[in-house]
Amino acid sequence: ASSTGAAEARERGEWQGPDAEVNVWGMARLIREYRKEVRDRTRKLHGFTEKQAEKLKWQFNHYDPDGSGSIKQTQLRALLAKLFEGTRSKQAQDLVVKVLRDIDEDGSGTVEFFEFLALMRVVRDKEQAEKQEMERKAVEDTKFARDELRQFREVFRTFDTDGSGDMDFEELQQMVALLVGGQAMGDKGAKELRVILEAADEDGSGVMDFPEFLRILRMLVDQNWRGFSDRLSAAVDEVAGEGEEQVP
Repeated sequence: ASSTGAAEARERGEWQGPDAEVNVWGMARLIREYRKEVRDRTRKLHGFTEKQAEKLKWQFNHYDPDGSGSIKQTQLRALLAKLFEGTRSKQAQDLVVKVLRDIDEDGSGTVEFFEFLALMRVVRDKEQAEKQEMERKAVEDTKFARDELRQFREVFRTFDTDGSGDMDFEELQQMVALLVGGQAMGDKGAKELRVILEAADEDGSGVMDFPEFLRILRMLVDQNWRGFSDRLSAAVDEVAGEGEEQVP
């Protein structure tokens, strides 16, 4: 009867026999090993996820046309020219030399895939640092309040319909039209908006990142373009009022 009860308990997952403690500690060991494996894998991928690493492998393969598993010097120069704009400047050249020295772990003079990931980590970290500095300076220059910045960021994300992190002219035009109506859509209004966009487009890309978007808003507000400033203030006050009403 006792063995039958134990068998039934096993089937229900309730069996707490003499090996239970061993199983618990065994599970803890497996969890530790799994976490270590994840940490090691993340370190090997230089902070990129598996999915990101797969996308970067496609880029790596482009510069490894013979499929040797490494990027040779000729392709490496082309890659670095693409990754580091202005490589003719002394500062950029010094950066390239340092990066190559740091990532070429085996001293082969070529770049293998995991060394390529290390290179891309340097590039992404550099881009992120530059982006944060640009945003900090734009916030400082435009002098918008913290609540305004939060709302403007939400507006930017809403009209960045493709999720690219940039807003093109048509998306800007649609955003402005919500406040000033058809004045933003006509030929004259569109021409004036393009002039404002070009003035704020620091990198000449023809699209706006968030810092450039803030600068455009500041221009529109300062000029009170087509009544933009008045309508924007009313919209911000309305949103702020709705937030206060929701507070219990």
